[in-house]
Amino acid sequence: MRIKPAKKNIFYAEYQSKGLNASSAPGKLNKIYFAEQYQERILQGITVIYFAQGKISQIVTAKSATWNQEQQLWNLVAAEINHINPRIEDMVTENFGSLKLPLSATMFEIARKKRSPEEMNIRQAQEYLKIIKNNGKKTEITKFEVKIQQKYAFPFICLVFALVGSTLGAKYSQINRGKGFSLCVGIVFFYYLLGFASDSLGIVGVLSPWLAAWLPNILCLIGGIYLLVNVNR
Repeated sequence: MRIKPAKKNIFYAEYQSKGLNASSAPGKLNKIYFAEQYQERILQGITVIYFAQGKISQIVTAKSATWNQEQQLWNLVAAEINHINPRIEDMVTENFGSLKLPLSATMFEIARKKRSPEEMNIRQAQEYLKIIKNNGKKTEITKFEVKIQQKYAFPFICLVFALVGSTLGAKYSQINRGKGFSLCVGIVFFYYLLGFASDSLGIVGVLSPWLAAWLPNILCLIGGIYLLVNVNR
């Protein structure tokens, strides 16, 4: 049986829900989860930091953890709970050979799923986006929003290329094969250069995810229509 490679340094920040009528911004930080690696459904090197009123209230560490789907619990091995107190002498540490805690399954969902949006289909990317929506990593969230829109936009480039190609073919029907091939390569290169630029601007927030994904198609479509109008003059 082939062993899947381990995923390293998995992080997830959990925020308190602000309710249905609240803004899209996350609520107060509730917990921070960290695992050194994930392999064969096991998180290893676990640290969970609890927050109360903006301060660290408890730190849980464990050698490993698995998800108990039936009981909706974490099964921790070699666990330690540190109860944080402003007075150092009042801090309490508890050690457990095994421990069950009612923690979120989201950490395991993040670890299981593929992290690259290019490797996911639209449904998988949308599901993963829901998982990471409140983890505070705005760049990663924006990247997934842009990539999802690109998955919708990319198939339409076939229509745009067909329009541009047929128009150029009608206008430059006497062009030789070498120049025709060079022209095709130039058009494709221009499209991908434009796509790379709009993709980058979308991820950094200069363009909206929708515009970042559809801008190359829109500009190429405008260029194709312009050529079509001129070829008929």
